Amino acid sequence: MTDSEDVTPSAVPAGTQPQPGQQDSPEPRSGHGEGVEAKPGDAKRKEVELSIERTMLAWWRTGLASLAVALAVGRLLPDLTTGTTRWPYVLLGLGFGVFATGLFLYGTMRSGRTGWPPARHLLITAFATVLALGTMALIAVY
Repeated sequence: MTDSEDVTPSAVPAGTQPQPGQQDSPEPRSGHGEGVEAKPGDAKRKEVELSIERTMLAWWRTGLASLAVALAVGRLLPDLTTGTTRWPYVLLGLGFGVFATGLFLYGTMRSGRTGWPPARHLLITAFATVLALGTMALIAVY
């Protein structure tokens, strides 16, 4: 046995014996990294991007809840009360609507702290802002 063929038992798992000329590391399995060189920062960058998106969605959930409260307070609550004064409820509902719009905008702009937010975030934010403004219009016009 030559030095190149000398295999110590501690270096090789039980039941496997490398053949002469075989590499120590196994070949990548089909579909797992063939032709793609993994960069060390890619996984970390993707993890950071996903955490930023989760945070943005948390701001959005709060904004949607505020929009629901705006509709309930400004539109439904005046119908359930026996008093004739509606304007305090409408004003409070509009305040919640403005708050919801601010949450949508702030959550999206916060997601772009390292630059501009992705275009899909901006598009969805524009839609949510129109939705919030429409809800406020429904509250105000009765």
